[in-house]
Amino acid sequence: MLTEHPLPTMADWAGDHFKTSDEATSCYCLGLALIYEKGEVLLLLPAVPRGWLNDGKHISVRGAVTYFGTLSFEVESNVSEGFIKLTLKPPTRNPPKSIIVRFRHPKELKISKERTDFDPEKIW
Repeated sequence: MLTEHPLPTMADWAGDHFKTSDEATSCYCLGLALIYEKGEVLLLLPAVPRGWLNDGKHISVRGAVTYFGTLSFEVESNVSEGFIKLTLKPPTRNPPKSIIVRFRHPKELKISKERTDFDPEKIW
């Protein structure tokens, strides 16, 4: 649980819901790790920890509300077989000019892809 100001001292904090705004911060930060809107660009997985993409792990986002509309996606890591798969249902109400996805290999290996729109150095 998050607490901004445990009172009267750090040792005196009690309770699992100190303040709604403190608790909401953890949800907000989780959302930003998964989806980030930057102008007309939609960034997916911009701050997802590498461990979340270990082999066999899954990430699922359903019905996320954004400026561009509602979106859903699933990520399936099969790095032992050489790939991380993203299945996306993009927003359609106000489509972004571009959608950029960040794939961070859990063992910090470079990801190679035979595409001109992929930057293996920046992992976008």
